[in-house]
Amino acid sequence: MEKQVLEIREFSQALGVHPATVRRLIDSGVVKILRIATRVMIPKGELERALTEGLPRGRDAAGARRPAKPARAK
Repeated sequence: MEKQVLEIREFSQALGVHPATVRRLIDSGVVKILRIATRVMIPKGELERALTEGLPRGRDAAGARRPAKPARAK
């Protein structure tokens, strides 16, 4: 029987991103998860969706542009 869910580490390796990036995507709602007791599992369909649709880049995970950093006072 083929595995239907992935751990964060497996998901990040399949996409070639850091696990912290996956956690940010989960926190923002871009990647859907299943909670099984204390474990966070990602349905395999989410990996397929990420591979076909891609993931946000250069923006926050919700898709909005990041605000410019304020200039530092001297």
